[in-house]
Amino acid sequence: MTDEGHTKLAQEELEPQNLEYWRDRALFAEAEIIRLREDLERLKIIPPDPLTGLPIMEGFEKGFKNECLRRMAEVEEKREYATAAIDVRRHYRNSHGHFMVVVDVDGLKGVNDNHEDHHAAGDSVLRALASVFRHQTRTDDLVVRRQLGGDEFLILFTGTTSIEDVKRRMLDMRHRFERRIRERFAMSASFSFGVAEVRRDMTEEEVEQAVRNADAQMYEWKQGRGLCR
Repeated sequence: MTDEGHTKLAQEELEPQNLEYWRDRALFAEAEIIRLREDLERLKIIPPDPLTGLPIMEGFEKGFKNECLRRMAEVEEKREYATAAIDVRRHYRNSHGHFMVVVDVDGLKGVNDNHEDHHAAGDSVLRALASVFRHQTRTDDLVVRRQLGGDEFLILFTGTTSIEDVKRRMLDMRHRFERRIRERFAMSASFSFGVAEVRRDMTEEEVEQAVRNADAQMYEWKQGRGLCR
């Protein structure tokens, strides 16, 4: 680009409508930084699982439900704030639903029974699954281990287009997990999951019922795959 071209581009960026665009982006970025700092402080209150590094829901059920409601409200506020002029907000403009997913590991007992280092092998499976979840979810989502020593996880997907999108993402994560276990550890493991829709205007009891609904669906799908607990 010539010097004249650079000058013209700089002038265009200083046009009033473009200044408005950059100001909005700066405000949005600042709000994101503040939110992330608040999330870090909040999660310090919930003890992390020493094995997976994820927050543990056990004993903090009320805090977990409140955090789910807070995140749903926050994502919807972002969507209301979003404007068509800012591409970085496209995700929030096109995302409307929130979904709770219950995950249960398949084949963990077999992994423990069939390897010399019994529980160490099972621990490797759980760490690998937690890693997949961390890398394949967004900062607005929430992933927790259901209880210490257990093989269940809960994921709150916020601002998602549809339940079909959630199922597609979960199937993709299952494929990544199965491949990682197979290639890194020469083992076989998978997981089953159930999905239920949640809303920001739900009570804590209704969120709890949504978790139970996802739980029931997960066991139904597990049986449909010919798997036992």
